[in-house]
Amino acid sequence: MCHNTRPVFCSPPHIALVPLLFTLKALHLTNTYFALILPYVAFSLPFTTMLIRSFMMSLPSALTDAALIDGCSKFGVFFRIILPLSRPVLAVATVIQSVFVWNEYLLALVFVNKRNLMTLPIGLMDFVGEFHTDWVAMAAGLCIATIPIIILYIIFRKQILIGMTTGALKG
Repeated sequence: MCHNTRPVFCSPPHIALVPLLFTLKALHLTNTYFALILPYVAFSLPFTTMLIRSFMMSLPSALTDAALIDGCSKFGVFFRIILPLSRPVLAVATVIQSVFVWNEYLLALVFVNKRNLMTLPIGLMDFVGEFHTDWVAMAAGLCIATIPIIILYIIFRKQILIGMTTGALKG
């Protein structure tokens, strides 16, 4: 009997590293952008789908019913009512997945060997040597590497705050 209580879908992407490497090699996709894009999308979709689905399930059905009664099509209901109400969860999902992809190290290290395709975390490791580490260059690179994520958070901060406080008040 297995005593592991974690569901299978919560496993880290690194569990599938070896089978993914063999699959990508068989498809001749190593050292391409697709070698990074496909695993990132595949491992991000389940969490993002469950996050957005749970949020949309909490939306009151009276809104969509009223729009349908008023003559709005199903696509109109989605684009005029559901999508604008879902901006907070879409912003949170965007920031979470962007941080995951931006900071991911191991998949990029294994699947890409060409210098021009390496990701930022792999490039920052060039400052670490066997006998010497250039701490100044490493610190500067890390500071520069945080700028896009900070900008992304600043862009979505209002939606993130709305999403975090949505269930906080009774009403």
